[in-house]
Amino acid sequence: FGFTHASVVGAPIRIAAIIADQAASLIGNACFNKMDAKITLGTGTFLNVNTGDKCRGSRNGAHPMIAWSIRLRGKESEKTDSTVYYTERQFNDSSTLIRFAKTVGLCSNVEELSDMAFSVTDSNGVTFIPKFYSTAGFIGYKQSPTKCHLVRAVLESVVFIVAQFYFLNQEEQHDFHYKKMRIDGGISANDFICQSIADLLNVSIERGKNSSEITSLGCAYLAAFNCGIFEKLEH
Repeated sequence: FGFTHASVVGAPIRIAAIIADQAASLIGNACFNKMDAKITLGTGTFLNVNTGDKCRGSRNGAHPMIAWSIRLRGKESEKTDSTVYYTERQFNDSSTLIRFAKTVGLCSNVEELSDMAFSVTDSNGVTFIPKFYSTAGFIGYKQSPTKCHLVRAVLESVVFIVAQFYFLNQEEQHDFHYKKMRIDGGISANDFICQSIADLLNVSIERGKNSSEITSLGCAYLAAFNCGIFEKLEH
């Protein structure tokens, strides 16, 4: 695309990749094959599925997106462009949910949330409605629930959003069943959410050691490919 100005870091640096957040996350999670899927739990909640060379969407909320477009290597006369697509379902208030738990005094820091949710067997009938853009709040508040029950209800609302996305996808993919899905984003550090997603979907959930930095990793992979460090993007 070009180079940074030499005054920035003392030398011009090649700009070898320009890619959007969730598309970079697909690469960072190594979702290179058709039907590979990943969940991102960060500022928002996303479920993305690689659809290969077919641009697909649906009327029930799966948006068609471009994952990446690259120039395949070969002789100059043989070079071809390759474009991969994906679908996206999203919910925008995930980080707001986590901040809400701290703001209203349910926890002193967000690192406590997973242990608090695991400490009770259920939410004691409480459900949290996560519609911050309209009206959010607890329903079913009865029988003196503890903070741990309320925390579990808040975290379960994230899990249920992912489940809704997943089952909507499954309605359109009757002949395909996932054995595993990858997960990333800052909120994916929450063990309760990840385990609950795995249990509810009956799918193995894989989380990398640096799951909060997967997007940056994906962008770096793409830049490395464009600079010739990798022969194939799927390296």
